Amino acid sequence: MGGGNLFLRANGKSCRITFKKSDLLLKVVQFINGYLRTPKIEALHRLITRLNSKHNTNIPLLGIDTTPLNYSSWLSGILDAGGSFYLIWKLNKKDMPIGVTYYLRLSQRQNYTRKLDTSVNVSNYSFMLEIAAFLKTDVASRERNRNYMIERLYEVRTHKLESKIVLFDYLSKFPLFGYKYFDQFYLKKIHNLILNKEHKTLEGKAKLIQYTNLMKVEVNNQPSWDHLNKFYKTN
Repeated sequence: MGGGNLFLRANGKSCRITFKKSDLLLKVVQFINGYLRTPKIEALHRLITRLNSKHNTNIPLLGIDTTPLNYSSWLSGILDAGGSFYLIWKLNKKDMPIGVTYYLRLSQRQNYTRKLDTSVNVSNYSFMLEIAAFLKTDVASRERNRNYMIERLYEVRTHKLESKIVLFDYLSKFPLFGYKYFDQFYLKKIHNLILNKEHKTLEGKAKLIQYTNLMKVEVNNQPSWDHLNKFYKTN
């Protein structure tokens, strides 16, 4: 697109990109209008209304995207932004892997607060329920302490085998593109080890250790970012 500003957050772990020029904002709107699935569409509609008024344009206020998730890359995008992959296992007395637990976790605040009227809350439950149904799992309600306040969340986890199978099949069609791609890539290899019970062999144990360590490798030390060549080329 060109233009815009990229800011590294104080924690050094994330960035924020900002577009302020009108021509860039119009391009952003053209890219995402009609593809939103969350209550944040309210903010997009406010932006479109402002652009239409200021620039005499006639951009339509398109509604929520209802395309089935298995035909849309939208879920891949939200997982890139807010998903996390977890892996836990240990060795038994015979020095073989046991208790291998792995899953995807996605959480969102329970309510989206409109910026124009902070007294109005819109629940994020419906789109989290859609994700959970697609992944053949459920939505859990969680609470966590954050910045001296209780934050209430909706959470989806792929804790069941059928959920993991759906997830990895989906991501093979609509891959991640950020640093979480590497977690997903090696976790899928571990998933296949578990399915084939290969982790119970010495060779499988070596692979499990290798893939686990590769999931811990710093992003800057990853051998290749060639997967970015597939960006927006999933069809």
